Amino acid sequence: MFLTLALLRKGIPGKQWIGKYRRPREITWQMRRNTLKHLEREAENEYWISRPYMTAEQEYCHAAERRAQSWLKIKEAKFANFPEHKSITDHLSHLKITKAWSQREDKEKSTRLSTAALLGHPFEEFDSKRLIHERLTNQNPPRDDCGKQEIHPNCFLSELTLQTE
Repeated sequence: MFLTLALLRKGIPGKQWIGKYRRPREITWQMRRNTLKHLEREAENEYWISRPYMTAEQEYCHAAERRAQSWLKIKEAKFANFPEHKSITDHLSHLKITKAWSQREDKEKSTRLSTAALLGHPFEEFDSKRLIHERLTNQNPPRDDCGKQEIHPNCFLSELTLQTE
């Protein structure tokens, strides 16, 4: 088949070294030598693998201390970059806006809040001392619910001015 194609000056169809009808490869003396070297190396490896270096008693837990030390090093390396622990109170401490440092400040704050609530400003915090001072010096004369400039006995600010006098 190959001779006919060669004589008719037509090339071998496809690749001659692959496929179902490939050309058989000749086995050279170098290929035989390399195969023998590989087989000898494999036999030597099997020989050494079949004879253990340590007995079963020697092998048992021989590296336990070294492995424990290496594990501690790995663990310390992991925790070196880990942020320190925070409690939930640390995370939510920014929400403590109504908490006072002392009872005195807490009382002052509650009076300021009650003053603001009575004035119709429930969400604003007023300084009651400043407010009373302004009313006493008459910088901003108080207005009652009617809108008049005079001080009524039922008005909260008139009670505050009477108490301070």
